Amino acid sequence: MIDLNSIDDIDYRIDESLEKASKAFPELTRWFFLRRKLRFLWQRLFRGWSDVDTWSLDIPVAKFVLPRLRRFKELNNGYPCDMSEKEWDGKIDQMIEAFDLLLKIENGDVEDTVEMWEKIQVGFRLFGENLRALWW
Repeated sequence: MIDLNSIDDIDYRIDESLEKASKAFPELTRWFFLRRKLRFLWQRLFRGWSDVDTWSLDIPVAKFVLPRLRRFKELNNGYPCDMSEKEWDGKIDQMIEAFDLLLKIENGDVEDTVEMWEKIQVGFRLFGENLRALWW
């Protein structure tokens, strides 16, 4: 069994050691971060995204989906056969609101509340359920 106290202690020691190393070798630390930024830039140029985007995948996905959902709503000229146009527009609005709220919470523009997360979950569920209906 893993002792969580020892893991916290190890994390603290690693952080402390890295802090000491960056103070002792500032040029080496700068080189490390520059090399890392160049690697991510290279990845973005050649595959369109970098490993940084996988750190918290919900944010890059939301940044990709949100403007497209908004444009889809503008261009859309139909709705699924099992609902009315008004119902479909309402669902699209809920999806848009969910992605928008997620990005606003991430940016600190709105308060992070349980109600917000419930709206986000509803919008994400609708997005998943209706993904194949998002065409015109």
